[in-house]
Order: sequence, then C-alpha cells, then structure tokens
Amino acid sequence: MALAPAQRPAWRAWLPLLLLYAALHYLLLLILDSVVFLFAHFPPQLIDLSPVVIAITYLQQALNLPRILLRYVWLSEVTPGWLNLLLTIVNSLVFGALWFAWRKWQQRPL
Repeated sequence: MALAPAQRPAWRAWLPLLLLYAALHYLLLLILDSVVFLFAHFPPQLIDLSPVVIAITYLQQALNLPRILLRYVWLSEVTPGWLNLLLTIVNSLVFGALWFAWRKWQQRPL
C-alpha cells in the first residue's frame, strides 16, 4: 500500500532534492577542474591566466574541504581507490545537505 504524498515521512520528500544538490556540487567541481585545465594550457605570452587559475584552485580546495579533512583521518600512506570514491560522494553529500538546508532556511516563513 503506497502512502499519499502528505503521509510520507519528511526525509523521503527531501531526499531527491538533497541528492540533486549533491549532484550539482559534484558537477560544479568537474566544471571548475575543466576550467583550470583549459586555462592552464593557454600560452602565458598570449594571455596570463595564472591569477585566475590560482583563484579557481583556492575555490576548489574550499569546496573539497570535507574530503581533505576526512582523508587526513586515514592512517596509512597509501589511500585505496574505494576510499577516494567514498570521500568524493560524502563530500558532495555534505555540501548538498548544506546547500539544501540553506535553501530551506531561506524559504521559511518569518
């Protein structure tokens, strides 16, 4: 028996939006990575984009902060591939949850 939309638990109604925001965060990271790659390959004699690349790199590091912090918890010199994938998913979910909470908080009635 399916529940009516009004009877569903709140987390089930919010879960698709939270996953959407997490996917958008991951897409933003991929776009920033591609822009850095593209700008780093322009010849400096033609146009110097080093300050732009540095600024985008700082933004990438800020958006990857949970992943970087969780990676320091790993007590080995070698990081397994599954851990990198897991940390990328957790990082995007953390920022997706923060973005979702911020949007919901802005929409609350005063």
